[in-house]
This record gives sequence, C-alpha cells and structure tokens, in this order.
Amino acid sequence: VANAESGVIDLTVTSVSANPSSVLRSTSTTVTVTVHNDGLVPISQPPGSPVTVKLTDVTTNKVIGTQTFTSLAAGASQSFNYTYSNISSPIGNHTLEGFVDSDNVVIETNENNNKKNRTITVNNNPPSTSISSYVA
Repeated sequence: VANAESGVIDLTVTSVSANPSSVLRSTSTTVTVTVHNDGLVPISQPPGSPVTVKLTDVTTNKVIGTQTFTSLAAGASQSFNYTYSNISSPIGNHTLEGFVDSDNVVIETNENNNKKNRTITVNNNPPSTSISSYVA
C-alpha cells in the first residue's frame, strides 16, 4: 500500500454518466467515471503501483473495463471513458458501478466513497420492417 501520508488522501467517484442512458441492444454507449481527490495532498504513486478505476455491470457481473492513473492533485478530478457494448446484454435495467482504488493501493481517510452507481436501460431492437410488395 502506497502513500504513507495517510489521513490526508480521499479518493471519491463523483459521477458515473452514460450517454445515452437508454440504448438498443445492438449498440454501444459511452460511460464516463469521474474521480476526485478530496484529500489535502496530491497522489503520486510509484511506478508499478497505479490506482485502478474499474467499471462493472453489476447486473451481469461483467467488468466493462479498467484504467489506471499514477497522480492526481489535491482537489483535482479526472474522467475516464469506457465503451459499454450492449450486444449480448440482457434486456432491462443494468446497474453500472464505477470503483476507484479497487485494489486498495492508497491509504485513504474514507474507503466508503470509492464507488458510485448509475442505471442504464438496454432495450430490445425494434423489429425490422420490410415491404415485400406494393400495389398502387
């Protein structure tokens, strides 16, 4: 566990947003997880010990993606974009969870604010319509 200056670092997930938040099963959507350093000191991780930001579809227990960072100034935020492909997702509501420092590499004042959820809706594709004949 890095960052010996414990008691002054607090990473939070301030938002998980999806654009659009209601999608067709055959499409993808961009999900943004925003992380904020609420602490009093910057985070500066040594090489080989990055902080992980993970996005998971809790409904299907599928990790959508992970990204890492090694530094974040006190009071600063950083956003991470993920592509959520809905091609094989079940129809209905899905809870997406953004999670910073899931590997607990940073000693923080509050480990309970490292997650935030967002619900998106995956809709069935509309039936294809075709005209087989036309009589005027």
